[in-house]
Amino acid sequence: MSVQKCSWPAIPYGVKYEQGKYTGIKVKKQFNKISNDEKQGDDLRQFIFQIFSKIKEFARNSPIYVCSPPLAESLMILSGLIDAGFHIQSQIIWAKNQFILGRGDYHWRHEIIWYGYESNPHYWCGDRTQDTIWEIKKDAHSSYKHPTQKPIELSKKAIQNSSRKGDILLDPFCGSGSTLMAYEQTNRICYGMELDPAYVDVIIKRWEQFTGKKAKKSLK
Repeated sequence: MSVQKCSWPAIPYGVKYEQGKYTGIKVKKQFNKISNDEKQGDDLRQFIFQIFSKIKEFARNSPIYVCSPPLAESLMILSGLIDAGFHIQSQIIWAKNQFILGRGDYHWRHEIIWYGYESNPHYWCGDRTQDTIWEIKKDAHSSYKHPTQKPIELSKKAIQNSSRKGDILLDPFCGSGSTLMAYEQTNRICYGMELDPAYVDVIIKRWEQFTGKKAKKSLK
């Protein structure tokens, strides 16, 4: 696993998604609860610190892309990443094609992606035209398998900028499996993890439908 080139973890945001902290509107129960999404303040910072300190052991000087809400929790996530020893070079903005309807004066239409690495030189495969505004459409809500599902194209952009075909990449929070689909499309190898058995099942089914193959399950 030490040959890993990039990490794209869609971490829990610490926004109590089901309670509607993001929008001010309680979300109608449709999906399983997101594990660890209730962590707030220093608990969230410490959680991020512990996760990324461990990631760094297996990804020496490899880039990380960390999705984050554009709220106070983002500062805790950023602080945890810095405490874990990562240099955060860029704040990337994912500009969606639709806003999320809420009770605030301004409706949310973007999310933050923290991009960084341990030190220079770092692994970069992109060209010199890349910028920090990524205008990528959301998935149709009817296709959602996870409450914070990301579009495959979002993962692909990061993956293609920070890895090459055949490289090993890590996703310790697989969620809906969108990142795994992006790895499959771009001929990368994914080491993925997911805590919730229900979402593990979602990921396996999405992969099988996409590839036409049958997943091999092994229990040790």
